[in-house]
Amino acid sequence: MEIKNYKPMDKGCLKGRFDVTVPQWGLTLRDCALFEKEGDKWVNFPSRQYKTEDGTTKHYACAVMEKEEKKKFDEACLAAIEKLPKEVATEQVPF
Repeated sequence: MEIKNYKPMDKGCLKGRFDVTVPQWGLTLRDCALFEKEGDKWVNFPSRQYKTEDGTTKHYACAVMEKEEKKKFDEACLAAIEKLPKEVATEQVPF
């Protein structure tokens, strides 16, 4: 697993955005999001934003995994992010 184009940010629970490549699957997921809240960290797959009939903003995940597989995927992503050079992992993006 490779993390590419990591962009750290501090927008509430959102801590970064990145692409993740799984070479053995021939798969790249672009624009994944790293979240952290109350000590828990997790990865969200790319999503589409939409509004409900009452005007509430929601997000529709463009990919899904079974719960246990998703947990393993998140752990692998978090481990790969931890291995990024510190200057990459802390450089804030202005937008």
